[in-house]
Amino acid sequence: MPLPPVLLLLATILINGFAFSAVKAQPQNEVLAPEVVRGIAKEAYVYGFQVVDNLRIQHSYFADRQSPDFKAAYNQLLNIPRVYTPDDKAVQSPNSDSPYSFIGFDLRTEPIVITIPKIEQSRYWSLQPTELRPAVLQRPSVGGGIADAWADFDGIKRRIDKGEVTSGDLFGTREYLKNNSLYRMAAAVLGIYGNSKAEAMYPAYFVDSEGNKLIGANRYELRFPPGQLPPVGASWSLTMYDQPASLLVSSPIERDLLNSKMLEQFHYDADGGLTLLLRSP
Repeated sequence: MPLPPVLLLLATILINGFAFSAVKAQPQNEVLAPEVVRGIAKEAYVYGFQVVDNLRIQHSYFADRQSPDFKAAYNQLLNIPRVYTPDDKAVQSPNSDSPYSFIGFDLRTEPIVITIPKIEQSRYWSLQPTELRPAVLQRPSVGGGIADAWADFDGIKRRIDKGEVTSGDLFGTREYLKNNSLYRMAAAVLGIYGNSKAEAMYPAYFVDSEGNKLIGANRYELRFPPGQLPPVGASWSLTMYDQPASLLVSSPIERDLLNSKMLEQFHYDADGGLTLLLRSP
């Protein structure tokens, strides 16, 4: 079975007030100019994208018991002793290196207290709550504004391809992101629920060394010179996702990632370097 035509390789490295543009108040009998409506629609779409996508996943995980991705009811902790597979389709760019515990918080009645048991210092673990930014949005149904929002995303995507914007810029607290709603939209599109840069970095390969999109029919090499494997405190991983869905790739050999846990299984170059071969089975 060939790989999907367009691929994304995501290298995961684990380390140990929005304001709408001001619009002058209009008299009730005066119609907003089309360009003003379009601008409002774009900003509303960018602002609300992460919230809506988060709600989509939350519904699938904690509300819709018929969903194949249902985990548990709200405020119930579920531990899953496996990693993500191609059958998991609710979240884009899922981490397939670590098992997860899931809990959806409903704090309307009372607070929730999470107690962490003592964990061996040698074991990697992380607890990073993700908020659902409260917002009630009403926006005109203007296709042009939505198209403008995606055009802005494409601009950020090109900067990511060039290395000008990294995952360290896209994930973090409200204070860190400084109400950059376009960054929050890009983070949701490319890999919602990513960790902040103090916890992990996600270098992404959407294009090859010549700037061409990665294609499943092609063969690629990623080489680490001797002594230059990723300098991490926990682990690193190279994971393949199909595009544009950003889901794990199903293949006959059931391998969609290479990671630091496999170092002893790799065959090294004559000079001690490591070349990873990436190709369709």
